[in-house]
Amino acid sequence: MSFILNECLAKDAREVGSRVAVLGYLRAGRQDQAVEGLEAGLDDILIGFDPVEPYPGLTGQTTAALGKAITGAREYRSAYPRQSKAHVRDEMVRNLFARERYK
Repeated sequence: MSFILNECLAKDAREVGSRVAVLGYLRAGRQDQAVEGLEAGLDDILIGFDPVEPYPGLTGQTTAALGKAITGAREYRSAYPRQSKAHVRDEMVRNLFARERYK
């Protein structure tokens, strides 16, 4: 329990830092940097949705939420394709989109 709690809180703390940076870019009129920050953050979250082995014990509600989130992200990236500087991460996201893990 302690390990999971620490991981969740650390991830949330990083997310707060990312959001603060994006908000700073937006308020400074630097939309391109803000969009890139949001896109990179989206990749970070999506990559966590694609473990080597399926996560055990997910509820139907969680599985449905993951499926919906992945479908929405796939549709967004289809409309707004992106090539980052981290080609390995791009490939990981494409691999997630190619699978039907949470159907």
